Amino acid sequence: MGAVGHPGDLPPVEVSLYNKDMRSGTVNHSILSIGKEEGVGNFLRSIPTRESLQCPRGSVVSFHDIQYTIKQSHGPLCKRTTVEKKILYNVCGIMKPGLNAILGPTGSGKSSLLDVLAARKDPAGLSGQVLVDGFPQPPNFKCISGYVVQVSVSAAESGNRQASSAGFKMGDWTSHAESCLGSLTLGVISDEEQNVDRSMVETLHQQYLNSSQYRDTREELKKVELSQQNEQGKSRHVNKVTYANGFFTQLYWVSKRAIKNLIRNPQASVAQIAVTIILALIVGAIFFGVKLDRTGIQNRVGSLFFVTTNQCFSSVSAIELFIKDKKLFVHQYTSGYYRVSAYFFALMIGDLLPMRTVPVIIFSCISYWMIGYQAVAGRFFFFMLTLALVSYAATAMSLAISAGMNVVAIANLFITICFVFMLIFSGLLVNLPSVMGWLNWLKYFSIPRYGLTALQVNEFRDLYFCGENPQNITASPGNAVDCSPNATQFGETCYGETYLCSQGIASTNWAMWENIVALGCMTAIFLLIAYGKLRFMKKFT
Repeated sequence: MGAVGHPGDLPPVEVSLYNKDMRSGTVNHSILSIGKEEGVGNFLRSIPTRESLQCPRGSVVSFHDIQYTIKQSHGPLCKRTTVEKKILYNVCGIMKPGLNAILGPTGSGKSSLLDVLAARKDPAGLSGQVLVDGFPQPPNFKCISGYVVQVSVSAAESGNRQASSAGFKMGDWTSHAESCLGSLTLGVISDEEQNVDRSMVETLHQQYLNSSQYRDTREELKKVELSQQNEQGKSRHVNKVTYANGFFTQLYWVSKRAIKNLIRNPQASVAQIAVTIILALIVGAIFFGVKLDRTGIQNRVGSLFFVTTNQCFSSVSAIELFIKDKKLFVHQYTSGYYRVSAYFFALMIGDLLPMRTVPVIIFSCISYWMIGYQAVAGRFFFFMLTLALVSYAATAMSLAISAGMNVVAIANLFITICFVFMLIFSGLLVNLPSVMGWLNWLKYFSIPRYGLTALQVNEFRDLYFCGENPQNITASPGNAVDCSPNATQFGETCYGETYLCSQGIASTNWAMWENIVALGCMTAIFLLIAYGKLRFMKKFT
C-alpha cells in the first residue's frame, strides 16, 4: 500500500497492490516464494530445491520511499515563477512473481509509478529505491526487462501485412523444453486442463533432480552464494547483459526500415526527384547557352549562385528526420532495441545517400550542359562534387539544429535565419574584401560561400570574355593574375582570372580544393553536434 499525492494540497490517495497469485483458488498452480526476507525489502535468492524447481520462478521487485517531483512554471515571462508539484509521495510496496495490479483512481500516479519501476523516469526530482531481488536496478535494466507503454508507438513501415503476420515471424527452431511441454497438453480440451495428470511432469523433474547436471548446477550456485556473502555487500562481478544484437545487425535492420519508409513515402522520394528535374530544366532554360561576353560573366555568376542556394534550401527537409520519429526512437532506445550510433548511421544511409546524392546527380547532368559551362569532364565532375558537399553540409546543419527539438516550425525558422545570414556573406550580394574587418570573419561560417567560390574558380579559369582569345595572352592556372586596369579592355574584364581577383579569390588549384575541404569539415562538425545532441537528449518520460 502506498500513498500518492501531496499531503498539504489534496488528501492522500490510496493505491493498492494486488497479486493474483495471493488469492487461493484463482489459478491452478501456486508460485512459491523465491527467497527469504532479510530485513525490510531485502530478498536474497536461496539454493534451488525440488519444490522450487517444480514451480515457475521470477524476481521480487520492491520499492521504498519513492518520491517524484516535477517543476511547473506559472505566470508571464517577466514574472514567471516555478512551483514544485509532487506526483508520488512516500510510495512503498512489494511485487512478487505472478500477476500484479496497481489499482487507483485517475491521476493518482499509477503510470508514473510504473515508469519509475521500469527505470524510465527522469532521475531529476526522483528519490527512493527500487530493488530487484534485494539489489538495486542495474544500469542495463532496460535490456533484461520488457515494458509496454500506454501511448501507441509503432514504426511507420508496419503495415497491415506486418501487423497481421507478426506472430509468424519466428523461425522454425523450437527448444526441447517447448516441444516437451507442448506434447503434455496435446489433445486436452480447456475444460480438462484443470485436472491434467501431472505424473509425467513429476517423472521428468525426478529425472532431472537425479542427474549430474542438477548436481553441478547446485554446486555452482552454492559457490556463487558463498562468494556473495564474503564480499559483504560489495559490487558483484557478473557478465553484463547488453544488447541482444551487435552493432552491424542493428545498423542493417534500422537502415532497412529507413529505406522502406523512403520507398513507401513517395512525397519524400519520387516527388523530390520530379521537382529536381523540373527545376533543373527551368534553370537551364533561363541561363541557356551563356556566352563569352560581358553578359556571360553575370549569367555565370548568377547561375552558380542559384544552384548553390538551391542545394542549401533543398536540405531543409532533413529537419523532420529526428523530430517526426522522436517518440519512436525514445521508446525503442529505452527498451534496448538498438544503440544511438546505429540509429544515427542508419538515418544517414537512408537520407544522405538517396535523398541528397541522387537529386544532385540528376540536377548536375541536366543544368550543367544546358547552361553551357566549360565542356570538360573534370570540371563537370568537380561541379557535381561541390553541389553534393554543399547539400551534405546544409543537411548536417539542419540535423544539428533540429536534433532535440519537438516542433518542426521552430527548427525551420532557425535554419532559415541561418541560411539568410550565410547568403549575405556568400560573395555575390556583397563584395567580401570591402566588408569591415570586425564583420568579415562571419564569411568563414557561410556554406554557400565555400560552394560558390569553388564553382567560380572551376568555371572562370581559362575563360576570355573580349572576343577571340589570343594564344599568347592566356593566363595559365596557378600563375599570378594581373588585377591592374591593364588587364581590362575598354573598361571590360577580359580574363576570368581577373574577375576572380576582383572578388578576392585566387585562381589556383588549392583555391578550389580548400573550399571542398572546408565543406567536408563543416559536414563532419555538424554531424558530430547532431549525434551529441541525440546522444545526450532527454530520453525519460
